[in-house]
Amino acid sequence: MDKLCIRSYIKTRWLLGLTAAQVHDELIAGYRPGAVSYSTVTNRIKLHFQTHMFQVKRRLSNTESSKEETKKYRTTYDDKKIINCFENLSNELFYEIFDYLEGCDLFKAFSNLNSRFQAMVTSSSLRLKIDLRFHPEVILQYCSTCVVVPNKHRIKLNFRTRMLQVKRGQSTSESSEDETKKLKTTYDDKKITNCFENLSNELFYEIFDYFEGYKLYKAFSNLNSRFQALLTCSSLRLKIDLCFHPEAILQYCANSIVVPNKDRIISLSLANSLLYQFYAEFDELEMFLMKVSPHLEVLRVNSCSDVTYLDANRWERIISKHLLHLNKFEFKYEESIDEELVATVYHERLNEFKSLFWIKRQWFFKISIDTDFWDSNVIVYSIHSYSKDEDIFHKDTNNYQSFIDDIGHNMIEKSIIPDQQEFITSSKMISETTYDDKKQVDCFENLSNELFYEIFDYLEGCDLFKAFSNLNNRFQALLTSSSLRLKIDLRYREETILQYCSTYVVVPNKDRIISFSLGHDHPYNSYPALFKIDSSFSRLESLYNKLSFLALESCIPISIANNEQYSSIKYLIIDHCCSLDDLIAILSYTSQLCRLTCYQLDESKKNIVKDALNSILSLTCISIAECSTKFDEIEMFLTNVSSQLEVLRINTFKDVNYLDANRWERIISQHLHHLNIFEFKYEELAREGLEVTVYHERLNEFNSLFWIKRKWFFRIYIDTRFHDDNMMIYSIYPYRETHSNFHKDKKNDESLSNDISQNLIQHGIILNDNFTLAHMFQFKRQLHNTKSFEEQIKKSRTTYDDKKIISYFENLSNELFYEIFDYLDGYEIYKAFTNLNTRFKVLLTSSSLRLKIDLRYQEETILQYCSTYVVVPNKDRIISLRSPNHDDYNSATWESSIN
Repeated sequence: MDKLCIRSYIKTRWLLGLTAAQVHDELIAGYRPGAVSYSTVTNRIKLHFQTHMFQVKRRLSNTESSKEETKKYRTTYDDKKIINCFENLSNELFYEIFDYLEGCDLFKAFSNLNSRFQAMVTSSSLRLKIDLRFHPEVILQYCSTCVVVPNKHRIKLNFRTRMLQVKRGQSTSESSEDETKKLKTTYDDKKITNCFENLSNELFYEIFDYFEGYKLYKAFSNLNSRFQALLTCSSLRLKIDLCFHPEAILQYCANSIVVPNKDRIISLSLANSLLYQFYAEFDELEMFLMKVSPHLEVLRVNSCSDVTYLDANRWERIISKHLLHLNKFEFKYEESIDEELVATVYHERLNEFKSLFWIKRQWFFKISIDTDFWDSNVIVYSIHSYSKDEDIFHKDTNNYQSFIDDIGHNMIEKSIIPDQQEFITSSKMISETTYDDKKQVDCFENLSNELFYEIFDYLEGCDLFKAFSNLNNRFQALLTSSSLRLKIDLRYREETILQYCSTYVVVPNKDRIISFSLGHDHPYNSYPALFKIDSSFSRLESLYNKLSFLALESCIPISIANNEQYSSIKYLIIDHCCSLDDLIAILSYTSQLCRLTCYQLDESKKNIVKDALNSILSLTCISIAECSTKFDEIEMFLTNVSSQLEVLRINTFKDVNYLDANRWERIISQHLHHLNIFEFKYEELAREGLEVTVYHERLNEFNSLFWIKRKWFFRIYIDTRFHDDNMMIYSIYPYRETHSNFHKDKKNDESLSNDISQNLIQHGIILNDNFTLAHMFQFKRQLHNTKSFEEQIKKSRTTYDDKKIISYFENLSNELFYEIFDYLDGYEIYKAFTNLNTRFKVLLTSSSLRLKIDLRYQEETILQYCSTYVVVPNKDRIISLRSPNHDDYNSATWESSIN
């Protein structure tokens, strides 16, 4: 456990900005002399740094967005301009900057830049702070010869602490005492002290607000009577952090600071760490908390030795009775995962951390595994605020592995792997140092209320309240306004979040909810126990309740409706298999139906009675995802159910009769006069046993004038996404459709398979399958050998208005073309546009065009073409170049070809 704590401590302090020397000093003071060597500390920090940088670089190199960011930086930042801005700073400002730097580092960075910095570095106005404790011998000799000796008169001492610190073990010479006397008389400490003491009490209280309580008392308690009065004033609020102090300091803080100032402490952070040999049991902590400030607002506790810390009821009693003003509670308890781990009564009752007491305060319980330890993994039980994005206790240990533990039936959040979290952390650090958060908030708040309502319209109600409810008065007013309409989706919420949403979002806002999504497959209590949907939901426009049931042992037959049995349903989604005769029976009850979507339509179980097919004049759209019904039955269904049908989408297989183009033409021409969107797909396995029928031989009939006039185009391709076999796809799709699916108007139906939603997406033919390729050649040969096909191609060329499309394309502005080109690879741009016309030739040769060339996966012939006609003539316009990496292509040959 010692190794575990030491390692975690080193990384924590390093992330907080401490040097190896400072971390080593703290370990010596807090643990025991000689327990940890200085080299061990430096090696650990180097390892953390190298790992951190490696992960960041790898993420940056593997992320496509990094290329765009690199481009932005390249085009945005002018290094020369930045240097000019830096040099325009005044000398006074430079002296302030220099005051934060160590003397040797200052000379190393600025001494040889230019004459101005040389003059500043040698100026008598500059005071130097020298730290020689942890430099190697060579650097020591350089610093003493070139920095210390020539600048003895400018090395300053603080009023109490000498800034010239010599490496441990190095003997000091007698001359150093003389130099110290000279420095004390040279530097006007009295004047600085007078200026400092002239500050007002109000300003001091603002300064004190940034200090931790122990450091505040340590710095100011013994200065003079004025500061003593400031420290004992009731106006001063103290924030105590006892997480990283040795035992002696802990005892001093408890006796001299915490106990005498109980009524002025507003924040208290505690840690029970073996590193400091501080084994406070929960009984002792409870007694301590009962004695500290009743005004306590923030409490942070880390523990690892007493399992009773997991007693939720006890925490609830302490907070309810003694810490009435507590609004922020952050807790973490750790225990190692080993053979000795025993599940106690407190482990079995972990669900008590999810009671209403915790939910109302928005303090949520979480279990995770921390793998950032040498010897073993550690289970971490933590309580964190609902609005916090990350746990402040271990910004250095976010390498969690996801797991599901039977204890408490807790749903554990999916972990973030180490390199992802390191990259996220580094990105946050960069954004924090680069962006002016206040300016961003100001810009955001300057948006009008109308625009905020438009933004809110895209957000789910619970997420909306989570994000904006506690920001400020303006957003609170927006959220409670009667103009705001809420859409609530409770289908995938955890139990604790579900209780919170129902209590604080749903119930108080019943009259503003316009959409509700529920799910009966929720693993927790049913919704009626939380709220009742009744007439109080006065503005409710849509209620989506997905019903899920186990398979029935016996089917219940559906009878045909009589004239008095009708439903007002207009949109029907059957998200399961259904036979055609059952579908006809269901439709007999829905005379007002407009849209029908069926996931799987099976063959009829009995003969269809033609008289049972009632026409539904309002039905305009039918989508069938998997149709295993014979074509004869589908024909009877389509010709009788609706003459007003406008959209028909159907996926089928088994029955090759579906490939009869003339039959489809007859059905549509005679019965579906209003049909304007027809999407069809027929699938069959591409195997050796594939039988070429008469319908395969007559596939060219799908290219007749009937289909061309309606701009419904026929296509054959191979889908290679299947496990065992490739699939031959015959499809019809409208020309104007870039991506089509069977239920794009059914956005709420999330359960339909990906195969439907990805329907009719074009896939290229894979040429590495000899048999598949042979079949494709067979079909193409049959198509191209017929004269009618060639004639239809000629007709289609004259029918299809290519010229109009080209004219639309050429009417685009140059600026828009440059934006389009920015998304294309340079070789592809030249390949597509170079021989079109003079305008595009001018665009391609313009100096405004920036090229990104990627030649990593090109063949040798393409490489030769690119180097000659793309790379070499455009060297001054290429902003990104990825060279080829073929094993058989010599990089030297490539480099010589472009030089």
